[in-house]
Amino acid sequence: MTSNNLASLIQQHAIARPGKVAIELGDTTLTYLEIWQRIVSLSQWLADQGCVPGSRIAVALPETIDHVLMQFAVPAIGGVYIPVDHRWSTNEQQAAISSFGAQLLIGGDHNTLATPLPETLPATTQVELAPGDDQDWLISLSSGSTGRPTGALVTHRHMRERFIAQWVTLGFNIEDRFALVTPLCFGAGRSFSMSTLAAGATLIVAPPPMAPEAVVDYLTSHRASATFMVPTLLRRLAKVTGKKPLLPMLRRLLLSGEPTSASEARVFQADICPNLIGYYASSEGGGISVLQPDDFTSHAHTVGQAAFGVDIDIVDHHDVPVGDNEPGRLRYRGPGVTNRLLDADGRLQQDDDGWFYPGDLADRDSDGYITLRSRSKDVIVRSGINIYPAELERVISSLDGVSQVVVVGVPCTARGESVHAWVVGAVTVDALEAHCKQHLARYKQPETFHLTSHMPLTPAGKIDRQSLRNASATNAGN
Repeated sequence: MTSNNLASLIQQHAIARPGKVAIELGDTTLTYLEIWQRIVSLSQWLADQGCVPGSRIAVALPETIDHVLMQFAVPAIGGVYIPVDHRWSTNEQQAAISSFGAQLLIGGDHNTLATPLPETLPATTQVELAPGDDQDWLISLSSGSTGRPTGALVTHRHMRERFIAQWVTLGFNIEDRFALVTPLCFGAGRSFSMSTLAAGATLIVAPPPMAPEAVVDYLTSHRASATFMVPTLLRRLAKVTGKKPLLPMLRRLLLSGEPTSASEARVFQADICPNLIGYYASSEGGGISVLQPDDFTSHAHTVGQAAFGVDIDIVDHHDVPVGDNEPGRLRYRGPGVTNRLLDADGRLQQDDDGWFYPGDLADRDSDGYITLRSRSKDVIVRSGINIYPAELERVISSLDGVSQVVVVGVPCTARGESVHAWVVGAVTVDALEAHCKQHLARYKQPETFHLTSHMPLTPAGKIDRQSLRNASATNAGN
């Protein structure tokens, strides 16, 4: 019981409150004692597959109870967890597990290299928890600015500190009934589901996708007290008819994934829940800043103030801090923030002073409120999910007949940004669509393909991406 392994947090609750409901999914409920017994069995199954401390284990499961618990079973035996989206194509899954040397891929039922979970797990009641603290337990993936996979190394200690920051800054506590309505493979789904169980609260799993009306009914019937949603889902909920606000029982409604205007925030507070909290974070580094409900009145244009335990710095390209209200590169550090990144070739990059750079340009006012100006990484944020043009361009250019391709994003009311591909070559739109359906997850596929004889250039001779954005917006009617 003295282990600082992440799994020990669940073990402690299984002893202290064995009969409390830990997880609800539909009509299924499991207590803390039951989920601990399941974690032990999953850990034994992993060991039977040859996994040992340090083994890198990729998990590509849908939103199930076992997926939630695998987040504790892998670190229990000292494994390193690699989250893989079960919706990815075989090629996308293979790229992730190859880049980071995964020994095992769990799930991924369309991938012949995957190992499915068995119907019956080993009947065991004990597990010897591996050391925690500064041992790695997670490689948090992103595609990087080049579209190639990168991964941040997160330790047991980092994750515990992130839990503490959420409990202090966001108010999570043992009485919560947190509804998970976002995928577990993404940073927010993973972090909030684990934080809820680490606090001894109840996690309500609402497997996406759900229709907006179904989300309201599910959260209401399960008496949810807190949840996290991306703006895309909130926009859909705001259109649901009925008594407003739709979810008045929520003590906190967390919002993250993309900037939200003051007018839109007011709609969310009036039509969905007044207890709206803005949470700015990165999957790799963890929480950065928080905008509390009352702050939306005067500071809705910002992402709030630093989260508990986090230092934020705005610097120029020489890493020299700039003054108040001056734009620069945002960086942050704290006990829950990693500064170690693995690239696709396994090379480790880190900042000697502990800073993590999420790739955003921002400024800070004299009261500490952070305003995002733009992203230094060329990233499109659609429905709260980062999409990397370089990755899409590489996939599309592999189609025979394509000689040049540029992918751009433009503002979109429904999803934050929409994705558009401009292509030069002897190819048809039908062929492009079929190629992307085969090689890309649905949410990465461009909304439109534009065939052109040449790409516009800037006076410096570079591709004029802004011109393509403007043309895409015009064609899309934005």
